[in-house]
Amino acid sequence: MFSQMFKEVLRTELSYQDAYQPYLTAWLESGKSVDALEELLFECHKAHSPLVPEFEPARLESALAHLAQSSIGEEDLKAAFKAQGVHGNVANAVARTLPDLNEAIEAHQAEGLPGALARLNRIDFGKTLERVRQASATDDLLGQFQITLEALEAGVVPLESAIAQVFLPPVRKRLVTFKREKGLYDFDDMIQVVADSLGGPRGDELIHALRARYQYALIDEFQDTDSVQWRIFRKVFFESEGKNPLFVIGDPKQAIYAFRGADVHVYLNARETIREAGGPVLPLTGCYRATPALIEAYNWILKQDLADPFFKGDIHYENPVKAGRPNLRLQEEDGTETPPITLFQFMWPEERVLLTEAKKALRARIAQEISRLLNTNQL
Repeated sequence: MFSQMFKEVLRTELSYQDAYQPYLTAWLESGKSVDALEELLFECHKAHSPLVPEFEPARLESALAHLAQSSIGEEDLKAAFKAQGVHGNVANAVARTLPDLNEAIEAHQAEGLPGALARLNRIDFGKTLERVRQASATDDLLGQFQITLEALEAGVVPLESAIAQVFLPPVRKRLVTFKREKGLYDFDDMIQVVADSLGGPRGDELIHALRARYQYALIDEFQDTDSVQWRIFRKVFFESEGKNPLFVIGDPKQAIYAFRGADVHVYLNARETIREAGGPVLPLTGCYRATPALIEAYNWILKQDLADPFFKGDIHYENPVKAGRPNLRLQEEDGTETPPITLFQFMWPEERVLLTEAKKALRARIAQEISRLLNTNQL
């Protein structure tokens, strides 16, 4: 159904209406196909959480207007860096962004916001700002340039993200209308109807009925919950003031179902909400299905109290797992212990690695390793 609705909206709205046509042009001029656009929108449609980073056209329009007014030449930029004693390589690296910035201004005037965004996507604003901040504190020109870059950084999102947020609403609207007219529901609709009904005019009756039928809820693999599902369980169980207890078991490191709409940030926010309400958190630290060698190896990979840990961010490994079966071993045919971790080194002849090629190579190599393991007599 989604594919059919996408094609209808593409034909009747996206290709012709002024609000959408420049985004479609920018997508196609970036070398991507209509099929790739449909795939992107479908993947975003399956996610039940807001798309991030949020695209705010007004913010980007304002940043581009500021950029157009604050022209800066390459020689002036390099001279400002030199006056502050900054190495010439830094100045040259920043100067290389100027053509893209100028192209963004021209594209904004000729093609609209999507064209400018496509050019701005070429710039690494994080690294550029890091270099500018080395000398901007005591130089007015560089200080103004820093303000311009910061405004752009705040407004720029990947072109794919912007297009998804612009195109997905009309496709979803057409899909909802079609299903309503035909009396059709899919699994996501069933969940959404429950969530909407809980907040509807007879929501209190439904909550009372569900609480009477289900005394408590236990949710396993909670890290794979989406925002709509959490809204249901929060309303029925968490907000029952303890009369209908809610137990959730999850591990954010195992959140692998984003492609089906799961959102690990829902887990993180829900866990914090439960903690703030006084709910106890009980770490499960015993692992009974892995060898001690494998557990030790993973604990080192996930270790975060290092100067430069491998994993960073909002997901923390606060309670390292211990082997529940300390005598468990995995051996090769000759009796030697199997290495717990296999590292694959991806080699690419060019400086810039294509993600699609990396994924393809890793899939093939992993399949090869699985085949090897299945065809050996390991204990």
